[in-house]
Amino acid sequence: MSCSHVVADEVARGNFEDTGPDRDWGDRNEALLALQRLFDEAARIEENDDEAMFDAEAWRALRLPLQQCLRDPRSHLVREACGLLAKIAHACNDERGLPKQWVSRDGGRPCLRDATPALFELLGSGNKLNGRVADDCLVSVIDSTRSKHLVGAVFEHASVKRAGKAPFVRECCAAYALQILRTWDDVSRLGDNEVRQLCAAVSDLLEDPAERARAAARDAYHALAEVWPDRASEISRDVDPKIARLLLSSNVVVERPPTPPPPPPPEPPSGVAEGTRVRVLKNRTGTVRFIGETAFSSGAWVGVELDAPDGKHDGVVDGKRYFECGANRGVFVRASQAQTLSEDVAQSSELPRAALLCHAHKHLLRDLMRELQAQLGAVGAYEKRSPSIEAAAAYRVAAEQAAPPLVELLAAYELRVAELASSANPPRSPGPGTSSAGPPVGGAD
Repeated sequence: MSCSHVVADEVARGNFEDTGPDRDWGDRNEALLALQRLFDEAARIEENDDEAMFDAEAWRALRLPLQQCLRDPRSHLVREACGLLAKIAHACNDERGLPKQWVSRDGGRPCLRDATPALFELLGSGNKLNGRVADDCLVSVIDSTRSKHLVGAVFEHASVKRAGKAPFVRECCAAYALQILRTWDDVSRLGDNEVRQLCAAVSDLLEDPAERARAAARDAYHALAEVWPDRASEISRDVDPKIARLLLSSNVVVERPPTPPPPPPPEPPSGVAEGTRVRVLKNRTGTVRFIGETAFSSGAWVGVELDAPDGKHDGVVDGKRYFECGANRGVFVRASQAQTLSEDVAQSSELPRAALLCHAHKHLLRDLMRELQAQLGAVGAYEKRSPSIEAAAAYRVAAEQAAPPLVELLAAYELRVAELASSANPPRSPGPGTSSAGPPVGGAD
């Protein structure tokens, strides 16, 4: 379920739009801490096929408040804002730096990209405390997201011409370049523009006036030479001859962490084969239609045709068909997530009907919640601009307006339940040993 409305509520509670000098920072601080807890919870959510928890609406709500806090003169707000950014990066991306689709389909990159300039401003602000906090935040973001815009940010602040008289910024840029080269597994697949930017940043830093920046740049140069030897040779030819000789004399290979071998494809659990009835993803039932390797991800996957239209596709992913099923009845899971049903349960004619009933019930609750939230939002807006005496009338009007839509939703639900109850042959997927061609009887709703 989407949590974007929770983000909007916390931003509203923090009242970030009020930037007056007498503005109390307490509610802002509480809002930032609440948002940190929210993303801590999101980081612990296991993979599922529901809608993403945070969408573009959440990032739009966070954009300006985060930038305001990062530029706030009070260090405690800066610290909490940086902590929130680090938690966003960790919660929205996996250990490979790829977005967790069930948390955020874009990995929170719009929010992190908008905040990056303010973080670099903190590095060069002269406030050592804020600079260290921003540095820790950027290290965490680079490690968690591995987004190409971070290469551009390093390039932008890596030279004296661009970063100005802020040696700490350039020293940090050298460390970030080294971190990118040593920890990003797919650094060799960066685009040509990002490769040029990274090489230009290392080249500028090798000739930096600050000794610590030059020392960090030499480590980054040796790491770069492991990935792109030809590019490193070009850099050594272009820099000052003294620096080139120093690079040769300090040619200590910087060992990158060994890339672990890919795990072997998980074996399907005992008894799982095409046509087997299984339980997957939050107690949903269906029939196995595919087992094997896929083009969209490594390892073995199990393709399941669900009894109810609670899936993601019709057996086609990224333009490639893996199996046949009705619209929104197909889903892929790992073998460990497919639980074989007992023979009695698998042959039960009530199971598909129960799945369809749960599907109808879930959508009823979702529609009811949306309708209630819309009505409460209208009442809240009226209450803010009206006296308390008139607010009571607003509640009554809102309740009268809400009644017809809610009654219609309940009537549609009751009709669907009656149809399922009166069905002599409820729609279901074929059992083991039957043909898997074509969608099941009853189709997708």
